[in-house]
Amino acid sequence: MRRRAGTGTLDIEPVPDTAAAQRFVDTLDPTPLTVASLVPGGYEAYARILHPAWRVRHTARGLKRSPVRWGEVAAIRGTVEHRLMQWPGVWGMPRFGPEAIHLLAEAGLAPIEAPDDGRLPAIAARRLRAVLGTHARPTAKCRFAVWTGWGREYKAGVPENTGRVHTGAGEWDLFRAPLKRLGFGFLNAPAGLHFPAGIVWPPDRSWFMATDAEVESTYVGGPENLIMRLLEDRHLEAWEAYPQDGCWDDAVNPIEFALNHRFGVICEHEAEPEPLRARITGALSRLAGRWRATPR
Repeated sequence: MRRRAGTGTLDIEPVPDTAAAQRFVDTLDPTPLTVASLVPGGYEAYARILHPAWRVRHTARGLKRSPVRWGEVAAIRGTVEHRLMQWPGVWGMPRFGPEAIHLLAEAGLAPIEAPDDGRLPAIAARRLRAVLGTHARPTAKCRFAVWTGWGREYKAGVPENTGRVHTGAGEWDLFRAPLKRLGFGFLNAPAGLHFPAGIVWPPDRSWFMATDAEVESTYVGGPENLIMRLLEDRHLEAWEAYPQDGCWDDAVNPIEFALNHRFGVICEHEAEPEPLRARITGALSRLAGRWRATPR
């Protein structure tokens, strides 16, 4: 039995009866790893919204993250920007972990942190709300579905009368809420944690938005004029998508994790490659020393 808890937000309501919603999500393509497995077919057009990567800088108040487009990262890394690019291929090297990010930023560099997977960042959510809101009545309660795999902390914040829908990507708890709740955190849980809604659609089903828990993109299906507004929005890094597109493979940028070309950092004060390389090497050497000194 689920623990009785509240959503923490008065305008978010659990949906006990999920029959109609389940019939709708059952129209998803059972073939995994495609856009059609995340967003139902039959819409006039589709868009892919890339979650921004983050440039991390050291400031007097600590580390500060600012968004950076995948296209800019591709230029830094010497990889190819294209419609079906995936973050591992664009980045082309192992991700910087939190400690490496901290050390590189302290060294005066601006390392690039990977995009948020499974979570639509607030900076993109604001723009999506503005565009999607033109195709949903302001008073309409949209359907929000939250992936149940976020763990024990998430489950502690789910009301026991919440219904679930099932897709090829897992189980989802279903809620009703106004579109303004679309954002990085949707459901509040104990210990100040916030969990995102990965699926959203309005009552008239005129559009459908999905963010899989393991990808760094959000996909939207809807009327052509809606999708064109998303693609033309200068605040979003958006690409045209098609139902048969794959969501994980990047055939143009093979993942080789080679370090023989430009590093994934920005040097803010000097442009000479050798001093930059020396500073990176020194920071990563200190990181390796800390790792070896840590008891296992």
